[in-house]
Amino acid sequence: MIGEALSFPYATRLVEPAHAGIKARKNRLPIAALPATRNQELLGIIKEAIPECELSADSLSVGFNNPNPVNHIPYYLFNLGKVEGPQDGSVDFHKWGTKTTFRLSHQLDVERLRVMEAMGLETLSFEEFEKLAYNGRHYTPLPQNAGSIATNALQAPDRFVDEDVPMGLVPVAEFGDLVNVDTPVTDVMIKIADLVRERDFHKEGRTMEYMGLADMGVEDILEFVRRGTSR
Repeated sequence: MIGEALSFPYATRLVEPAHAGIKARKNRLPIAALPATRNQELLGIIKEAIPECELSADSLSVGFNNPNPVNHIPYYLFNLGKVEGPQDGSVDFHKWGTKTTFRLSHQLDVERLRVMEAMGLETLSFEEFEKLAYNGRHYTPLPQNAGSIATNALQAPDRFVDEDVPMGLVPVAEFGDLVNVDTPVTDVMIKIADLVRERDFHKEGRTMEYMGLADMGVEDILEFVRRGTSR
């Protein structure tokens, strides 16, 4: 049994060695099986342990709707002074938003949704995710143990780029090419991440070839994801 969840059950951050700070627990967590014909079976297995789980249409929709690339990447790339600067014990990454980072995050989300709509997937905007998972109150921290620390490096780890770009933005750009949907903001973010990290994220990311989908059209991909068969 292979399943996909939209995110973790918790909003967490490592605040010191062997201490995870739990900011919030999600109210609802979309999941789906691969293939989607096994959705009910997956839910039956998972529901007892993670009762907030609920079914989404398919695992591709679930994966595409992960909020992390939209939420992490602009904040990180356009706050490098804070990411790489002196440590601040009161740092809260989610308070780094500005008019520009909000706009870029929204534009990333719009491009992702357009690609998904062109593919016929079940969409969930970032704002809808916030309401679904946290009733719109994602970043209200829960009490932590006395003496806990929160540093820039721990609150904004490199994985916000090293994972979210190749596993999040690159597939959006790749599927965008497949369905002829332009993704200019996504493409620029990938290039900026390349410069910041001195890497080629498109080359090492989840491309169509990497995923074994290079010779498949949209209908073939959906058939495989939903029914486990190819036409």
